[in-house]
Amino acid sequence: PKYSWDTANPGDEKRLSVSLRGMQLAKTGDRLAGPYHLFLSHFSDIDKQGHELGIDKKYNPKNTYMGAIDNKTEAVKKIIAELPDDTVLIITSDHGHIMRGGHGGASSVLRDVPFIMYKKGHEWNSTVTPTTSLFPTTGDPQNLDICGTVALLLGLPMPRQSNGFFVERALELVPVALRNRV
Repeated sequence: PKYSWDTANPGDEKRLSVSLRGMQLAKTGDRLAGPYHLFLSHFSDIDKQGHELGIDKKYNPKNTYMGAIDNKTEAVKKIIAELPDDTVLIITSDHGHIMRGGHGGASSVLRDVPFIMYKKGHEWNSTVTPTTSLFPTTGDPQNLDICGTVALLLGLPMPRQSNGFFVERALELVPVALRNRV
């Protein structure tokens, strides 16, 4: 692909291709090994740029961190275009980065990450960040809440070992046929 910044990661391009193929198979019902109930894609170029070169132009004069974000924005647009109507897309991160690169520590810039949920045609598609909580009974969504939220979306019980909660508004995205099981 020809992105505005040259930070494309060949591994990420392959993962995007597999993701798009998975979305196409899900739409046709032609599933390789039975129906997908969970499909995970991990793209690493944003993390790589943040670790190795930093997120601030002072340390990363070519601004490759923002270039990688631009690349992934284009990839996410392609995934959304292929997303089946009954599929929930969750976008998150495992951590933030410090200005000069790398991570480590307990500061909010490292711990607080976006938690974005999207489903075609749903009225409350939005970005939820730690400063914009839509879920006051469980507090601000955290990485620990991803496991419980995915279990909820799959119609499974909360894993006993989980330290997190589930994002309550995600219940609206659970298929009606599974709601009795939750």
